[in-house]
Amino acid sequence: MKKILKSPVVIIISLILGCIIGIYFKKIVPYLKDINSVYISLLSMSATPLVICSIIINIEKVFKNKKILKMLGLFSALLMLLVGIFSFCSIYFFKDVLKPDENSMLVINKMISTNIVDQFENIAFYDDNSYIINKNQSNALKSFLFNIVPDNVFTALAENRMLQIIVFCMIFGGMLSFIKKEKRDNIKIVLEGIYMTLYKFICYVMLFMPFSLLTMIAKIVSDGSAIKIFATLPGLILVAISCMLITILISFIIVSICTRIGIKAQFKIMKQTIFTALATGSGMTTAMSCLEEAPKLGIDKNIIESIIPVTTFLCSIGVLIQTVIVSVYAIIIYNVSISFNLVIVVILGAILFSISTVSTSSQTAASMLGIVMDAFNLPLDVVGVIYILVGTFCSRFKTFCKLYPNLAVVAVLDRIYKSKL
Repeated sequence: MKKILKSPVVIIISLILGCIIGIYFKKIVPYLKDINSVYISLLSMSATPLVICSIIINIEKVFKNKKILKMLGLFSALLMLLVGIFSFCSIYFFKDVLKPDENSMLVINKMISTNIVDQFENIAFYDDNSYIINKNQSNALKSFLFNIVPDNVFTALAENRMLQIIVFCMIFGGMLSFIKKEKRDNIKIVLEGIYMTLYKFICYVMLFMPFSLLTMIAKIVSDGSAIKIFATLPGLILVAISCMLITILISFIIVSICTRIGIKAQFKIMKQTIFTALATGSGMTTAMSCLEEAPKLGIDKNIIESIIPVTTFLCSIGVLIQTVIVSVYAIIIYNVSISFNLVIVVILGAILFSISTVSTSSQTAASMLGIVMDAFNLPLDVVGVIYILVGTFCSRFKTFCKLYPNLAVVAVLDRIYKSKL
């Protein structure tokens, strides 16, 4: 039964059924959506404590190997910088094609508290002469820097502040490496027991992934939301998706070079991870699937488990690409002159933004764009709507782009580490 449910044939059938239901049985889509929300909740419920245990256990191992820790920081920073430059150049190259007619630029007068897709008809048109810059976000960067450490870890857990949770786990795991071995081993036995129990539960829940794909396709087809959003900013969305796909392809090539496993074979090995990203849009759940499949690529399991849960959140390449592209698009719209300083501010601001918006909603993330926008005195309300529209359409690509570039970094580290042994 497990093999049948994981089969590509079942995945294809679920996609076809999703289209049929979305076209001919629209009335049942809301019910399927509710059932699917339970499925996603089960994954999220298990994934958070699983990630916590994994980070603590494996950070303790990484702290014992300072070389891997230093190389990880170097390669992650280099990856984000290169992707930022690539994204900036990609959108700037098409600036003349993408610049919209000022009279037809679509924006919103207020941030919508619910899903932007479901409330698409509430979007208003932007009046170029009456925008109000959101001044409340001028301290967004300062606020981020002073709030990455939780004052109460249980509050952070209850409110799902993933960045604060990760910081706590990294501190806990690091300090764990300094206590006496017998006490350290006792703590690790408990954490490993919790990890294996939840991991087994997630493996069973993941068997119902074809249903999640079916629901996603049925919803898109039934309400036409994807078509509406794409019609709003077609060029910008295509550039964003293209940048993400190119980044993913390069990552596949890097993994292929490091592991000597071809791209086609990687697709076969990592198919559950790919479909999880497309079906759930959850970076946490996709990371858990990657932990199961990535060792089959020949990459050291300890290195994978030490790095992937952390970098998936702290090195969010998909969010970085989206932020750079939307920021440059706003700069193009308002005719801000391009300079070297501007390029640096956009890329570094986008990197900080991608870290600070870990596990936040699209609306919350859009309101934090002041990290980048305040430097150019651009209207946050306008850029926020564009960010939400692009992110809603690209969310599944963005989730996969969170993971595979970081897996490429892990493959490089593994290759370097093995070559020194």
